[in-house]
Amino acid sequence: FPVTIGLQSYYQNHLSLMGINSSASPTKLLLLKLLVEQEWIFSSELKQIASDARAIIEEWEQFLDTEDNLGNLRYRLYHPSFGKFVSDSDIYA
Repeated sequence: FPVTIGLQSYYQNHLSLMGINSSASPTKLLLLKLLVEQEWIFSSELKQIASDARAIIEEWEQFLDTEDNLGNLRYRLYHPSFGKFVSDSDIYA
């Protein structure tokens, strides 16, 4: 499904608020890639990804769905079309 022009602008603003730009940290880019490619990222995996991964996830809280899975929080992008926008964007390449 194509992302409409209105949503493209809206989602570009999301990326800006998330600190995703040409100078984004490698950890932010990796987490974003994992959020697009995997259905969920579990809190227990964050420390293995990078030491600052948990702080980044907390910073991005407004853009994520969070569920408690037997005491292990899990995170995903809040809408599939946002993931589609990210995967189609230049920043994801």
